Amino acid sequence: MRLSEPALTRAQIPSTEITDGDDNWDHAATECSVIARVCLVGGVAVESETDRIDSGIVTSVRSRRILAALVDSPAGLSARRLAEQVWPEPPATWPNALRGAIASLRAALEPIGLDASHLITTTANGWALASGVTTDLREAELALEHAEAAVAAGNMTPALALRSSLHRLLAGEVLVDDDMEWLDGLRKRHRRCVEYCRHVIADAALASGRPTLALEQADALLALSNVDETAHRIRILARRSNGDRPGAIEAFELCRSALAEHLGVDPSAETVAVYLDVLQSGSGSSGTLPSLPVDGFFGRAVDLSTVLAALATPGVVELTGRGGVGKTRLALHAAYEFHPEGGCFWASLGDLTAGELVPVAVAEAAGAPTGGDLLRAIVDQLAPLGPALLVLDGGELVVDEVVEMITTLREAVPQLRILVTTRVPLGRGWNRIPVPALSSAELGRSPAMRLIADRVAARGGRIATDARSLVALKELCTRCEGIPLALELAAAQLAGMAVVDLLDELPDVAVGANGVLHAMLDQARAALDKEELAVFDRLSVVDGTVPLSLVRGLVRGDVPAGRTARHLTLLGDSGLVTVDRSGARWRYGLDDELRRLVREQTATPREAYEGLADALDGIAPADATSPPADYRDSIDDAGDGFRTLFRAAAEGEADLPSALNIAYRLHRYWTVSRMAEGRYWLHRLLAVAPEGQATARARFAAGYLGYWNADPTALPLLRMAASELANDAPAIAARALIYAAGLADDLDLAAEASQDV
Repeated sequence: MRLSEPALTRAQIPSTEITDGDDNWDHAATECSVIARVCLVGGVAVESETDRIDSGIVTSVRSRRILAALVDSPAGLSARRLAEQVWPEPPATWPNALRGAIASLRAALEPIGLDASHLITTTANGWALASGVTTDLREAELALEHAEAAVAAGNMTPALALRSSLHRLLAGEVLVDDDMEWLDGLRKRHRRCVEYCRHVIADAALASGRPTLALEQADALLALSNVDETAHRIRILARRSNGDRPGAIEAFELCRSALAEHLGVDPSAETVAVYLDVLQSGSGSSGTLPSLPVDGFFGRAVDLSTVLAALATPGVVELTGRGGVGKTRLALHAAYEFHPEGGCFWASLGDLTAGELVPVAVAEAAGAPTGGDLLRAIVDQLAPLGPALLVLDGGELVVDEVVEMITTLREAVPQLRILVTTRVPLGRGWNRIPVPALSSAELGRSPAMRLIADRVAARGGRIATDARSLVALKELCTRCEGIPLALELAAAQLAGMAVVDLLDELPDVAVGANGVLHAMLDQARAALDKEELAVFDRLSVVDGTVPLSLVRGLVRGDVPAGRTARHLTLLGDSGLVTVDRSGARWRYGLDDELRRLVREQTATPREAYEGLADALDGIAPADATSPPADYRDSIDDAGDGFRTLFRAAAEGEADLPSALNIAYRLHRYWTVSRMAEGRYWLHRLLAVAPEGQATARARFAAGYLGYWNADPTALPLLRMAASELANDAPAIAARALIYAAGLADDLDLAAEASQDV
C-alpha cells in the first residue's frame, strides 16, 4: 500500500530507527542539515534543534495559515497566492499586512534560535519554507515508507515502533478549528497518512503474533470508514489469532453487512477465503496478552535479551525487584518478543487477595474449565500445546500457591516456560533475574531521563535542555533511584511545571524510591481538584480494573455521573490511572504499587462500597434463575468489582447482606464461569454471615455449586437452606431439596435421597 502523493527522498529528513529497544529519531546524514521542524498535527508548533514554540504568535490564525500554506506548497507561493490562503478576502493593504505577519512570525521564533530567514525565505516568485526546514507530515511519510520496506524484508520492529513514535500524528488533527477550504487538501493528506500508518502497524502486528495490537488498529480504521475491507479482514484475522473463533465469524458478518448496505457489493474473494479458513480452523486458542503501552520502553535492551535467553529452554524464570521497578512491563515485552509456537498465556495475580484464587486465574488465562480439579484442567489444556509460555504476574501476595502451581506444571508440562514476576524471591533455585532500576548517570541521555522526557512530551509538555535544567533532571532521577513508577509520577507533574520547581517542592525527606513515591503521590493528589481526587482515591478500592458504570457507583454523591468519564480521561492522560481498552467496555484502575500506596494514605468511606454495591446490583441478574448467557459478558466486564465487594464485605467494610444477595444471584453464572471462585466467595461470606434470608439464599447457592462438583459437603448446605427458606421462598427450598436428593443418589445414599424427595 502506498501513499497517493510522493514523499521526499529519504536523504532529506531523519529516518526512524530503533536503538536499545526504544523509539527515537536517529538523525542520519542528510543532503541539507535540518534546522527546524514545522508541526501541524495536534496543534501548530515550530521546533529548532534546541527548543520549541507552540504558543503566542505561532498559534495566531494568520501564523497558522502561513505555515500550513507553505507546508502545503513546498516549492513556494507567490505573495498574492499566500495572501489568499491567509485571508478569505485579502484587504486592500494585503502586501504590507502579509509582510508584517511574516515579520512578526520570524520575530517570535528568534528566542529558539531561528533568525529571519531560517524558517521562511523569499524566492523569485514570493515565499517558501527555507532549506533545512522539515515538517511532521513529511517525516511521518518517510517513516512509513521505511517501515514498509523493513516489513517486506521481514523486520517488523520499525513498523511496530510507529505506534509510539507517531502517536501525535495518529491522535491529532490538522488545524481543527479553521474553516478555510484549501486546508481540506492537507487534512486529506494527513488522513491518508494515518490510514497508511495503521495498516502498516496492523500487518506487522499480525506477522509478529500481536493480534490485540492489530485489532486495535483495525477498530481505529473502521471508525474512520466502516467500508474499509482491508481493515475488516485484519479484524477477522486478529480475532482468529486471539483464539476467538466466534468473534472472527462475527467480524466477517459485520464486514458483509457494511459492504452490502453502503456499497451494494459482497466481500472480495480474499476476504471470503480468510472467512472459510476460520470456519475450518476449529476453536483452539493460543492465549492472549495485555496490550503493550504506546509510550517508550527505555533502558531495558540488556534485561530483555537476558530474559529471552532464559526462556529459550523450558523452565521457570523469576523477575524479581522492588515495587514499581518495571517487572510487569519487562515481562510483557518479553512475552511479545518470545511468542512460542504453543502460544502465550498471561495470568494477573497482583490483585488476588486469597491463594485459593490462583488456580482460578491461571485456568481462566489458559482457557481451561474453571470447575472441578483446576490443576488437572490446566495441565490438560497446556500439555498438548508443546512449547508455550505462561506468565504469572505479581505472585508475591500468594507465594505458597504460586510455588505449588509452578511445581505441578513443571512436572506435568515439560515443554512449558513459566515467567513469574514477584517482589519476593520464590526461593526454589529457579532461574532468577533481578530487575534493576534505570540508570540516571549519563546527563541528558540516561534511560531514566529519557523516560521522563518521553512521558512529558506525550502530555504536550517539554523538558528544557539548558544546563541547569539537565542537572536538576539528573538530581530528580537520582532521588527517584531510577524507579520507573516514581519517574512516571514525576513526569505527571513536569507536564505543568519546571524540573527545578518540582525539586524545590519535594520535601527533604523524599530521598530514595519509597520516600519519593510517597512525595510524588502527595504532589499528584494535591494537584487534583475535588472531583478528580474522589475518582482517583476511590479507584484504589478496586482489586483490579472496572468499567465506567462501577466507577460512577464508587464516586456517586461526589462526582456527577456525566463528568466521571472526563475525569478518567484526564487522569489517564496524566499517567495516574491505567486504562484497559482491550474489550468492548474500557476498564479503569491503578497500578498495583500505586494502589497500595493510596490505600496506605487514604481511608475508604463506606459510601463508596454502597455505591459499588448498587452499581453491581444493576449488573447481576434480577432473576437468579435467568440463563447465564443473557448477562455473562456484563458480569465478566465487572468481575473485579464483584471481587472487591465480596472481599470488603467479608472484612467488615461493606454491607454483608447486600454482598450475600448479589452472590446468590450469580450462582448460575458461576456454574459456567469460574465455579471455583464462586464457591470460594460464597463460603468466605457465609463464614461471617448472620442468620437471615440473604444468608439462607447464599447457602443455597453454595450448595448448588457443590452439587455440580459432586461435593458431599453440599448436602448439609442444601438441606439447611431448604429448611430456612421453606416459608418465605418455597420455590428455592424445593430446588434445594431436588439438588440434595440428586447429590445423595450420586453418593449412593439412597435412604437420604428418598427422604429429600
